[in-house]
Amino acid sequence: MDTTNYDEQNIGRVVPHDIGAESCVLGCMIQDPVAIDEVSHKIKAEDFHRPAHQIIFTVLLEMCVACKPIDLVLLRDELGEARLSSIGGIDYLVALIDGVPGISNVGYYADIVIEKAKRRSLITAGREMITAAYESMDDAAELVSKAQDGLFSLVTDDGSEMSGSGRDGAIAAIETVIARKNGTDVSIFPTPYHAVNESLGGFEKGYYVSIGGVTGTGKTCLALDIVAHAAEQGKSFVYFSCEMSAEKLSSSMLHKGAKISGRSSRLGLSTDSDIDLLKREAERTKGWKAEYVFGKTTEIELHQKCNALRRKWGHLDYIVVDYITEMGLDHKLRDTRAKVESYSSAINTIAKTSGAIALVVSQFSRSVVKENRKPTMGDLKESGKLENDSDVVLLLHDMGMKKVPCANYSHRGENGTRDPALFKYIALLVGKGRDGSVTNWPPEGAVSSTKYTTVLKFYGQMTLFEETYRPGAPAVVQQELYIPE
Repeated sequence: MDTTNYDEQNIGRVVPHDIGAESCVLGCMIQDPVAIDEVSHKIKAEDFHRPAHQIIFTVLLEMCVACKPIDLVLLRDELGEARLSSIGGIDYLVALIDGVPGISNVGYYADIVIEKAKRRSLITAGREMITAAYESMDDAAELVSKAQDGLFSLVTDDGSEMSGSGRDGAIAAIETVIARKNGTDVSIFPTPYHAVNESLGGFEKGYYVSIGGVTGTGKTCLALDIVAHAAEQGKSFVYFSCEMSAEKLSSSMLHKGAKISGRSSRLGLSTDSDIDLLKREAERTKGWKAEYVFGKTTEIELHQKCNALRRKWGHLDYIVVDYITEMGLDHKLRDTRAKVESYSSAINTIAKTSGAIALVVSQFSRSVVKENRKPTMGDLKESGKLENDSDVVLLLHDMGMKKVPCANYSHRGENGTRDPALFKYIALLVGKGRDGSVTNWPPEGAVSSTKYTTVLKFYGQMTLFEETYRPGAPAVVQQELYIPE
């Protein structure tokens, strides 16, 4: 009797395995090298339950990599006397071949082997969780996070993205180019901003995007605009904020979509028409896969929430962290820079492993305001790590106030004439792209975007982010937003 078939901690219960399927896979590989090519990319030696099968599979792969011919006799010689004896001798190899019903079914048998291996891994993970719960000195929250990571990896890790041949990579690259040319590439998400799309084409899955700016330039509004645009396309997002509650973030998103002044609502000046628009917007967006998390979220809590949403929705497309320097960083680290570096690494790991796009909001250092100059990536607080982790860096810069004649944003003066509106311009720049792409500083009179409008001193600030520069278009695009006289 093969005692390795039994669960050591549950005597009498057989651990999941299928020796017949394992034998068929190996028999197919011995008879036809094409079978090796078909299964080697998805099955590993440890997926085989019987140790003898692990040895045979490993040797077959080594022979294939070395471009050696494979048959029963050559495999016997490659194994050598000691290993051949340990697996049951030449008779066992002959039995593997004799038991193969058809080489064309090797993929089916391989899938059975992988399924049983995952079940055994699940049993092992469960034992480790129990042991850790009894013996580990880690916090319970950290144990839960590690357990979630382990379980999620069992579902998603098929090894398909871990390696690949140069030829396969080249073919995949060409297919991506063609898909982007035809507008059918699902691995890249366009943004609502022409300047970003023109420079980068959009954001790719797994991107780490830093958004930097001084207070009042619209970092939060920019992040909300990007995820709202994504949600319109059926994408999902989670927004972590240490400044704004879930209710306030939802309200900002609602007012933005309805094109209603948030200030009017705060002051109780909303009309019945405004309320109807807000209700229609709430009904329109109720199917969005969106969640807001308020508070200083730790790395462990961030990881737990993202994993939970990936399981809930099946995928998580955007992760927003606003601000990274104010989050609930690891209390064990005393140095602020070390805390930010650790948090940034955690976000980057989540993005790369899950394929989600991370939008990380950060403040600029005060030197930008003092020196009244164009910002650079070096102005990001704790910039070294953020700059290095980022695939894309978006920079927001206050370009000052300008008077612009605009019917929608103006005030009738005492003499009956309409005064020009004061627009506060915010330049949106791509400071870094993964391929080195950056945007040029906007020429005089052409701005990339404006976050909000200050209409003299009468109406305060509008909390909408609109793109105002497109090639061939006027510098200012008028919004369809009614402001009472």
